[in-house]
Amino acid sequence: MEIIQNTETSQYGLQINDKNVIPEKYDSLVIKGNFIAGLIHKSWNVFDLHGKLIKSGVKSHYLYSSNAMQILDAFSKVYFIDSHGQAIKPKKRIHLPLPPNDELGNSTYVSYTIIGKKIIQNDHKVFTPDSLYSLYFKQRPPERASFYKLINNKKKIEFERGWYTGDIWGHLDPDFVIVKGNHQYGLWSLLEQVYILPLEFDKIRNFTSYLYLKKGNLATFYPNIGKVPKYKKLTQYQEFFARFETPDGKKGWVDRKGKEYFDQ
Repeated sequence: MEIIQNTETSQYGLQINDKNVIPEKYDSLVIKGNFIAGLIHKSWNVFDLHGKLIKSGVKSHYLYSSNAMQILDAFSKVYFIDSHGQAIKPKKRIHLPLPPNDELGNSTYVSYTIIGKKIIQNDHKVFTPDSLYSLYFKQRPPERASFYKLINNKKKIEFERGWYTGDIWGHLDPDFVIVKGNHQYGLWSLLEQVYILPLEFDKIRNFTSYLYLKKGNLATFYPNIGKVPKYKKLTQYQEFFARFETPDGKKGWVDRKGKEYFDQ
């Protein structure tokens, strides 16, 4: 199997055993798991590994596993397909992180506990191959704010430094805490002692790997879409895509990189 490029048009195709199975008419051609995706103009065609077309006119796609792909089709429908192009419900993925020890065998255990609106108990335990030492101290919120919730939506969080994974999409920094002041919310870093998000949002909700931010009648996802709310309606991510509606009534999907795909 070989991706080939036409020297005159700079477009791509695919050869298998010296036979052209996908014509040289694609602006981009990529092999993802048991799928091949070809970009032509502004849409994708999806093939199996033999070069057989299984889906055409796809707006966007995401490789969920080697045998499952999530697609946003030409009719603005989001669903999963297998390598035969059949709609499926794939098994839930499990993320197994690597141990956090550094090259010297050290690891750090951290615990944050909100014990009052103005106090967080910060406990550190550092393990080395030969010893253990602990640090205990209290931290206070920024001026004119109080502690509301830690990044796991609870009053306590425990983790090993470098090994707080959240979900398959990653995680928000476990050193972040949601703070509240004058009926508004912001995001504060306990480690760096700076605002990550200013104290100006009407609502902040955690979804493990991203935050839902609302200000007035508009919403956004941080960090995927940005810090500035711009959607009238915004639903939780369905793996790679989330449904939105703009203030002027336009609807579509936005992916985890912030790219929008409007309904036709």
